[in-house]
Amino acid sequence: MKKSLLAVMLVAAGITSVSATEVLDGNLTGNMTLASDYKFRGISLSNNGPAVQGGIDFNHSTGLYVGNWNSSFRGTPYMNDDDIDNAALQSNLYAGWKKDVYKGIIIDLGTISYLYPTASAGGSKINYNTNEVYAGVGYGPVAVKYSQTTSNYFGVNKSSGTQYYQADVKQSLGALASQLKPLSVVAHYGHTQVANNGNLNYNDMNIGLVYSFPQQWDLAARYYTNSAMSNKFKQYNSWHGTNFYGNAGVVTLTKTF
Repeated sequence: MKKSLLAVMLVAAGITSVSATEVLDGNLTGNMTLASDYKFRGISLSNNGPAVQGGIDFNHSTGLYVGNWNSSFRGTPYMNDDDIDNAALQSNLYAGWKKDVYKGIIIDLGTISYLYPTASAGGSKINYNTNEVYAGVGYGPVAVKYSQTTSNYFGVNKSSGTQYYQADVKQSLGALASQLKPLSVVAHYGHTQVANNGNLNYNDMNIGLVYSFPQQWDLAARYYTNSAMSNKFKQYNSWHGTNFYGNAGVVTLTKTF
């Protein structure tokens, strides 16, 4: 079953000249998450409500990887519920190369597509699909990453070339006490710079704790906030008096298998 699944994933990624031995020289994992809210770059994509999420990843010993991640959702950044119908699924496809290149310095290069297979507006099919290429570097608990779209950014007109800058920290508290080893502090900062639409730029931040239980269960609690938001940004990310950019605490429970 795993061999067949790997073959399908590699073909989908365009990797066809790989032997059976080479295919097995890797790691296949899956994940499922229950979230009290689906926050993407500080914006709720689940109408400030819960979401069910899950995905599958294959990581090869060469550093190549390919994967798929999905979430229930309602809306995308810059697109409120008045603009979209029948969009209950977001499906992300990604592939890249990630490797420790020198004494713990990790490089990550790849591409990701955010897909909305059932999205429509006013009964007409509309394209909110977004593709990004990215480059990141990490060392120890710190990672930074740069992403840029090669398409419009979630349907925003003339927004190809939109950039996203981010910095992330995940630090175990095990150095303070052995019993705190499963507990980590996490923090994130991001800046979205929408091409040709500067009034939609903003910053997103979150901070929280992640506790890792046995059998690969993770319980996380994060607090999200945004800054430097224009009135136009707030208008795009609101619906009938409800805003999706407001400060919020989010709890997630994830199982990796």
